[in-house]
Parts: sequence; C-alpha cells; structure tokens
Amino acid sequence: MLVHFVFLSFSLPFVVFGAGITTHIEISHRAQELWLHQPIYQQYVLQYQDALQAGSPYPDIMYDSLCYG
Repeated sequence: MLVHFVFLSFSLPFVVFGAGITTHIEISHRAQELWLHQPIYQQYVLQYQDALQAGSPYPDIMYDSLCYG
C-alpha cells in the first residue's frame, strides 16, 4: 500500500502537467460542436478551420508562467 502511495505521489505532477496542447486542441474541437446550431457561427467555424486549429494550443498564452517563467 505504501509503495502505491509513493508511486502515485511522484507520478501525479507529470500527469497534471502533461495535458497541455493536446487538451486545448480537444477542447476547441468540442467547443466547435456547440456553435453548429447557429448558422452564422457554423459558417465561420467550417470556413476557418485552420485558424481554429492554429489558435487552440495557446489560448492562455498571456499567463505569467508561460510568458515570463
């Protein structure tokens, strides 16, 4: 039991910090589905897929730890 706790304690920071860009891309694809019921937004989302994908990894770029850390 102690071995499992120690292993979990040391591996937890890697699990927490290991979901950066992939998580943002997944969230942008899920958010894309929320706008498909509005015709004007559906047109924007479908027309500018490259902009959506290019902007999704860095929506929080102005946080101190990313810019100045």
